[in-house]
Amino acid sequence: LAGGLDPAKAIDYATRAGDGALAAFAFDEALGFYDTALASLELAGDGHSADAAEVALRYDSAER
Repeated sequence: LAGGLDPAKAIDYATRAGDGALAAFAFDEALGFYDTALASLELAGDGHSADAAEVALRYDSAER
């Protein structure tokens, strides 16, 4: 990840930011943050399938 950020931290930060945006009814912003989390999960590789499923569910919630 850019700047040497730990992938787990990037996933956590982006997911929490998405949750905050979703709580504020900022759906487009939430989708962007969840996209970032999903991209970070891809870069992190295997071992994060449960995290990816959770972020995907949150993404779906923001899409509605």
